Amino acid sequence: GEEAAPQDWIAAAERAFSEVARALHAIACDEVKKYDISALVSILARGRYGDIKENPDKYTGQNQEIMLKTLMDEGWPAACRDFEIFRFAVNELLMTKDSALRKGGGLNRTAGFVFDKAGRKEAGEMLDALRAADVEVAPGVRARLEEVLSMAARAPWGYTDDEKRALSAMAALIRRAESELAHAFAERGEVDFVAIAEGALRALGSPEQGATDALMRLDARIRHVLVDEFQDTSIVQLEMFRRITHGFSAEEQRTLFMVGDPMQSIYGFRDAQVWIFDKVARNETGLWPVEEVRLSTNFRSAPAIVDWVNRLFARIQPPGWLAADEAVRPDEAQPMRTGEGRVGLHLGSGTDLEDEAHYLADTLIPKLLERHKRVAALAPKRDALAALARALKSRGIAFFAHDVVPLGETWQAQLVRALMTLIVAPWDRAAWAAVLRSRPVGLDAEALAALCAHADAEEPAWCVDAQMLDAAGRARVEHAKAACERMRARVASGVDAAEAIAEALAQLGAYRACAHPEDRENLDAALDLARATIAQDGLDLAAFDARIAQLYAYPDASEAAQRLVLSTIHGAKGLEWDAVILFGLGSESGNDQARFAWTDLAGRRIVAASGFRRGEAPALRFVRDVRAAREQNERMRLFYVGCTRARDELHLVASLGKSGNVKSGAMIALVGPTKEAIEDATGLEAAEIPKREDERLAPSAELVRAAEVSAQTYAARSWELAEPVFGWADPDAAAVGEAVHAALQRIAEEGVERWDANDARLKKLVARALAWAGVPEARLPQALARALTAVRRAMEGELGRWVLSGKHQDARCEWEIVHRHAAGVERLRIDRAFVDERGERWIIDYKTSAHEGGDLEAFLEQEARRYRAQLARYREAVAKLEPG
Repeated sequence: GEEAAPQDWIAAAERAFSEVARALHAIACDEVKKYDISALVSILARGRYGDIKENPDKYTGQNQEIMLKTLMDEGWPAACRDFEIFRFAVNELLMTKDSALRKGGGLNRTAGFVFDKAGRKEAGEMLDALRAADVEVAPGVRARLEEVLSMAARAPWGYTDDEKRALSAMAALIRRAESELAHAFAERGEVDFVAIAEGALRALGSPEQGATDALMRLDARIRHVLVDEFQDTSIVQLEMFRRITHGFSAEEQRTLFMVGDPMQSIYGFRDAQVWIFDKVARNETGLWPVEEVRLSTNFRSAPAIVDWVNRLFARIQPPGWLAADEAVRPDEAQPMRTGEGRVGLHLGSGTDLEDEAHYLADTLIPKLLERHKRVAALAPKRDALAALARALKSRGIAFFAHDVVPLGETWQAQLVRALMTLIVAPWDRAAWAAVLRSRPVGLDAEALAALCAHADAEEPAWCVDAQMLDAAGRARVEHAKAACERMRARVASGVDAAEAIAEALAQLGAYRACAHPEDRENLDAALDLARATIAQDGLDLAAFDARIAQLYAYPDASEAAQRLVLSTIHGAKGLEWDAVILFGLGSESGNDQARFAWTDLAGRRIVAASGFRRGEAPALRFVRDVRAAREQNERMRLFYVGCTRARDELHLVASLGKSGNVKSGAMIALVGPTKEAIEDATGLEAAEIPKREDERLAPSAELVRAAEVSAQTYAARSWELAEPVFGWADPDAAAVGEAVHAALQRIAEEGVERWDANDARLKKLVARALAWAGVPEARLPQALARALTAVRRAMEGELGRWVLSGKHQDARCEWEIVHRHAAGVERLRIDRAFVDERGERWIIDYKTSAHEGGDLEAFLEQEARRYRAQLARYREAVAKLEPG
């Protein structure tokens, strides 16, 4: 019944564990046959038996005597016959608690052994001889033996009661999750890759069920099957191949051709199983029989690199307890090319990824670019690539990097985020500084520092007066203020925040600042993300940050960038470069913390879960150990892939601990545990990676105390438009006014003398301003006609031409002034100001209010009363700047 299903599943899972334990037991016994340790086991058993006789109280309730007598009589064969005796012989006699072979000098009473003098000497010599196998037989022999014995001895034959309860709950949860997933698929009308693969298998049928109609149709059409990268095949894909080729026969002249290299199987996270390759090659999977052809000629790399790779990987041993077809080793390659090649080693003690990045950008990469046309810097993880990308950018070195540079680190994304911030927090000084330093505004660091030095703690960020800057600096600041003020005002008037940000970007000149196609792509991507965030979460900066953290910048597609490629080693598979740098090799890998885990071993799938109680979970710990060994094995293959990408030059770069020790799980640990061991294994003398200089600022001589914040109000805090927008006005009135202001500003800046009222540039300028202001396409012709009429009247009238003339002194457009008065602090924007030929200051404020009806004088009087107070504030503010 349904309630019994979890228990049946757990019973099947326990049987799988016991079968795996038997298989590992057999592997261990076969491995030990190479060393003839039967006599050693008998002697060690006598030593432990002597300790029991001398100290019986120490072993109360352990029942070791029967197993010890058996081992004394039969030696190692008894351990191979009985798993409990095997576990006892390994854990209690041969190995320490650290899963290492005992040392000859450690056979004493403290360790639980009592011998006569001759027995201790004989056992010690045997153990020392076994430990010396690393030197006398081959490197890594002892480590492999230790792994084989310890893994087999630790393999559980079943679950604890606590683990069974956890697995029962997990089974119920999985059934519920599967039901919910099926419901979600049906509701959305879509499925994932796993569901597609399962559906394909059902459509193809099985040998037991017979051929389906779909399989019959495929069988009638398919004559030849060619599979590339076969080393990355999963169990599900293997089953598909098996079903597709089930009806193949040699008489029909059908072919199955598979190509691959087991040493390049690096997609375990996609469920690729490296053992499939060798089993298929030996025709042990039920697939249509194949003939294996091995290729060993290397057409890519220079002989020096090929020989070095052969020597190094002959020393790197995969975990010995894995089945022989899973612990793959590279065949010795034969170089086809001629010419010289070079391998370099670069190690740092106490350094990190940033140190490596600075070293590469300053030293190694420039040298390689001088010698070679195409160079690649490859790393196991993206964080190393991101560090190098930052270092290269700061030095102006072009590079190509796909899915490496986070989109959030681009100036485009940082500008979009700063604009979002200024909408919700216009007093945010960091956001304002980001706008000023952005590429479109381009305020230099010295000017920004001067601006910050004159900032008033009681003023909002946008109220900082830029009068201490030179003319160019003031122009940049005023340009940025105008765009941000308009953006804030547009949002206050009801315009969608995303559209207001888009308009601000256009006004700032962000699109004009995009020098390359990828710059525009990054700007569009950041703006699209802002739109999506605002539509779903509003102006939620945390939501924006979470989304952008998942995205990468578009790569530099220039010809110069193609000479230097940054990539993960996974992404470099199948490619080649003249020179290759493998860096970030000293970074440690993450630990497996899964509380529910599974893996395949010895032809069985084993699963385990963390129990409800704290403490031991032997099955889960074993599964984690198996997965860790597989990851180490795949890390070795990934290292091999990286090394074999180079044609003429290969460099290994790694940061070690302060004492020169290798971090746990690092790729370079495959070569050796210390700097000296790495140099010995590679046959290379390492160049030193220097630590970068400390970039922290020197401490201030004085303690800086936070200024007291007054209760002064800010009249400009709301960033409201100086010109009110009335409810009875038509929907495009504000947009028309903004377009007219923008056009008059451009004309006045250049001087009306350089413009013609019928100039095509004028129409284009006004139309673009209306589009930026968000006027719908359907209403654009009417709005354009109204705005052009207003601008042309100003240009054609005598007074208007005088106001817009470029011949005035100290002329300003969109003049920003910070005005402090009794009510607080206010930021004003004056449309036009200049000094005429008589030395008088003129202040002009453009108005585009439309008049309908006959009483024109009454309308003008009404408008004058409405704006009289505003103009008075302008006059007062300018008078303070220009007394007298």
